[in-house]
Amino acid sequence: ATSGAGISSNDVESSSLLSNEETHRHQNKQDYQYNIRFITGNGTEIDLCGHATLAAASVLFQTLPVKIKNDVSLSFYANRDVLIAKPYVEGSKSWIRNGRSMKVTLNFPKKYLQDVTTVSERKHILSILKAAFGINDIVEHVIYIGIADDQSDLFVHLTNEAFHQIGHGDIAVNYNVLTEFEGYTRGVIVCCRATNTTTTITKDGEFITTTTPTTNTTSTTGSLSDNGSTCSGGGEDDNIPVDFLSRFFAPKIGINEDHVTGSAHCILGPYFATKTGQEYVRGKQTSRRGGIVECIMQEEDRLAIIGTAVTTMSGSLSI
Repeated sequence: ATSGAGISSNDVESSSLLSNEETHRHQNKQDYQYNIRFITGNGTEIDLCGHATLAAASVLFQTLPVKIKNDVSLSFYANRDVLIAKPYVEGSKSWIRNGRSMKVTLNFPKKYLQDVTTVSERKHILSILKAAFGINDIVEHVIYIGIADDQSDLFVHLTNEAFHQIGHGDIAVNYNVLTEFEGYTRGVIVCCRATNTTTTITKDGEFITTTTPTTNTTSTTGSLSDNGSTCSGGGEDDNIPVDFLSRFFAPKIGINEDHVTGSAHCILGPYFATKTGQEYVRGKQTSRRGGIVECIMQEEDRLAIIGTAVTTMSGSLSI
């Protein structure tokens, strides 16, 4: 059978297109297989998108009979990778509320970094970072620069001090400068290790820091939270200890700054898992809206990200 659907993630930053449904049954479990493509708001096709995959999985799961939800998986065949989604199961029940909200486990590929070592390339990147973010003494604050092994993203690990110098919005960030480096095709990941302070962001883009515990909790599950608590100050996410902070800029594909980027954690998760020596790491993406992303390292170069999707609107489109 064949089916087609267009599913949009929040703010229409990216959408997923589905086709060619196949069903495979084995050992009382069912695996539904789809081709999937990801399109950003300006029409650019990208290879991987966490939020669009989460949205697609949630909608598809809600069309299945309730009795089989715990024993079903969705395999999405993207341009480069196979992405697997399963209902998040706590005890014997999958997490569904009011038929609109569902918690999903996403199984994504880990992505690794190639060091930027040439003097000329590193100097060019440093000049771009200084011009884009206005970071003083940039050379002293860059801990590591790398490029994803698939050339998709530029990765920059900053000191905590430099990371917090980066403001929000068109006045604080020169997005166009970030497009001048040709060594990546999608986005720029900027990150730092978390300290014993919690960072919240006011509606005016100002940082407020407060003291929090330095040790992370140990857990066997994780979540991708996409809410406004980081912006409002005093939200429930503010008191969750984290291992790292990050931001994601992608003006090359029409997204100046993404709110929460699940796919970027295919790099961030393994990177900070190695840094901390932990199989489970939690990060906070400190965009204006922001959110928490939790990653669990798995075998065979895979990691799990668990997220909650809420259906806000549904309908049909005739073309």
